Amino acid sequence: WDNAKDMLLSIAVVYDIKKDEMLIFNEANVKSLIDLLFSSDIVIGYNTRNFDYKVLSRYDSRFEVSDNVKTFDILNDLIKKHVGDLRISLDNLVRNNLNGRGKSISSHEMPRLFKEGNIEAVIKHCKEDVLFTYMIMKKILDDKFIKFEKDGKIFFIEFSEVLFRFKL
Repeated sequence: WDNAKDMLLSIAVVYDIKKDEMLIFNEANVKSLIDLLFSSDIVIGYNTRNFDYKVLSRYDSRFEVSDNVKTFDILNDLIKKHVGDLRISLDNLVRNNLNGRGKSISSHEMPRLFKEGNIEAVIKHCKEDVLFTYMIMKKILDDKFIKFEKDGKIFFIEFSEVLFRFKL
């Protein structure tokens, strides 16, 4: 994951809130994905700046500066402001705030599944990540706090300040 700039796009999924639909992209239609991201009112993601945009920078140099796309990155723009460089995974947030189990497939399995040609599993995982990101963002907006686990202990991050000017 540390060499995202060297990775190729396998599958990308975007949830268009206005149309209430999931859009699936691959390397063949990456230009459409890039056009969509740059034309969006805002892109909400999880670690988008440090992973997704680094992968996409291979296809469009504008992603080398992550502020070129109007983005709200839950991990890097919100959570890290409260916990510093502590890396809290999306799976950790899902497990502690949404379903008690976490994600059904680890992100670390994606390269292997893609190489094996199991594209449906990769698409399912990407859709799940997008849905969970949406649900985590909604929870933060609704409840003004989020829980995470570190070393067997549960911690809360409270968001007391007014953070958002938009609604999901």
